[in-house]
Amino acid sequence: MMNKAVVLVLGSISLAACSTLPESAKPDPNAARFNRSIVQVPVERNRGEFFFCDKADTQCPGRTTKILSIPKKPEAPAIVESQVISAPVSKTYKVHFRWGWAHLDSNGKQELLAILSSLDKTTVKEVVIEGRTDPTGSLAFNKRLAKHRANVVRKEFVDFGISPDFIVAKPQKPCCDGDLKASSAEMREKRRSDIEITIRQK
Repeated sequence: MMNKAVVLVLGSISLAACSTLPESAKPDPNAARFNRSIVQVPVERNRGEFFFCDKADTQCPGRTTKILSIPKKPEAPAIVESQVISAPVSKTYKVHFRWGWAHLDSNGKQELLAILSSLDKTTVKEVVIEGRTDPTGSLAFNKRLAKHRANVVRKEFVDFGISPDFIVAKPQKPCCDGDLKASSAEMREKRRSDIEITIRQK
């Protein structure tokens, strides 16, 4: 009887001790819910999928999905190649006239046609035409003749399609010099319009 009484007393003491445990010492059945780890699964190029699961549960059946934006990598600046622009090129031509004439003969027309045929008028930047004469005749007459020859050639360039804004026509300086005893070939060379054409490179 005494042993049975001792067992009952000890059992009562144990129950009393359990009932007096502090609240923090009691096991929390929900504690497992807060023992979580983060697992990242990529789903797109610029996004990621994150979910929470118990550490002990490798299958993580009841996952909670969250989407987190991942910043894009800055794009490298575009490389712009520098464009080399060529300097304009100037070319000089000649158109010859007969003695005392301001209009072109058949030879002068052929010379001018060869010049115009070689041009791409979209690239012409400037045309400078300077008329001149041989030394025979009066200086006043030769100055007027030199200017007229320059204007005749200018008109042909305008008719070809070159803008008048790009063309300068004037007497050459000096316009009428030379040796009066020069040969006929040298005299013919004096009777001309010099044409300097500046071409803008593409």
